[in-house]
This record gives sequence, structure tokens and C-alpha cells, in this order.
Amino acid sequence: MNNNAQTVDYSCKFSDGGWSQTNWSFVKRPDTLFTAYCWQQEKEYIANTKTAGSKEWNQTAMVLPKMFSGSIKIKARLEVGTGSPAIVFVSQLKNGENGAKLFERHYEIVFSKNAIGVWCADYQNKLPWKRIAQMTVALETDKPIDVEVWKNDMKPSQRVDYGKQLEIKVRNNNLKISGEMIAEEYYIGINSGEGLSKFFDFSYKQ
Repeated sequence: MNNNAQTVDYSCKFSDGGWSQTNWSFVKRPDTLFTAYCWQQEKEYIANTKTAGSKEWNQTAMVLPKMFSGSIKIKARLEVGTGSPAIVFVSQLKNGENGAKLFERHYEIVFSKNAIGVWCADYQNKLPWKRIAQMTVALETDKPIDVEVWKNDMKPSQRVDYGKQLEIKVRNNNLKISGEMIAEEYYIGINSGEGLSKFFDFSYKQ
């Protein structure tokens, strides 16, 4: 038996019948008018939708309802399409109208056709969005890609330059930055971003 083997604490495929919406909580971004608290369910994936008569894609986001702390490794399979699908770390949520949850402060690891970006949004500020880091890279837009996001809270015994780190991997592309900005406790989830985005699966290990 391998005592160093990691266990998957949660894993789901967003195929038809492969996941349960009750395991997730939908969240609204306060600065967008185009929001949907549902996904278009396809055979192998979920995607954001368009409101009837609108040319704009709805922004759809959801998080797992438990709060996490410490290190975590997230893996997802997604398709960029015309959008910017994202993995999110949410420090604060607040209650909106009709029981809806709203982003208050969160970080997005955004995957687009030309770049991987890390953004912070704090809606208590007049200018809520701030780009933390970006790496130029060409990502396929017409087929699924596997992404990995590792929030690693290093200990002094593990390395000299210890501290919180955030590492994003897509194929042979690797972006590593400080993770000190993420709160001690946080939610994790996905966000469709702008345009058409597709999600095929999601898992995490702690």
C-alpha cells in the first residue's frame, strides 16, 4: 500500500446524470446583468446559456457549499469556446435578493484562447477588478483541456522560500505566483465567464 497516495475528496463528471446540482450553490456576480442560475445540460458537459432574444451569454457560477482551509489541488476539464471559463476561490459571499448568493470578494483563474489570468474582484471597492497575474498562451477553443490549480500552503520544513503559493498548470504551461491573497478560509467552484464556456468534470484533493 502506498501511504503517500492522495485520495480524491470530491470528484464529479458534469455529464447527464453524472452529477447533482444539490451538491452545489449558485452564485451571482453583482456587476453583470446577464445571469442564469442553471446550466444547459448536454450529454457529456454543462454550458452556460443565452436568455431568449438576447445576444449575450449568461454568466453562471457555482461553488461547493463547504468552506475550505489550507492546501488544495483542483483539477477540471473544460472547453474555452468563445468564453473564459474559470476556477474560483471565494473569500466572502453575501445574501442577495430572493435568497441568491452574491460574490463579495473572490479570485478567478481564467482560461481564455490567448492567456491564463488570475484576477481579484472585491465588490466593496468602486473599481472591483484587479489583475494579479497573466501568462500569454494559446489554448484550444474547440476541444476539452485539462487544467490544474494548486493552492499550496508550504511549511518551513518543506522548502526555504515557504509561504502560500498558487500554481496553475495547463499542458506544459506553468504559472506560479504567491497565494497570500487568498483568505485562510474559502469556497471553491467554477464560473462560465464571458461567452460560451463548457465544463466536463471537476475534482479536488486535500
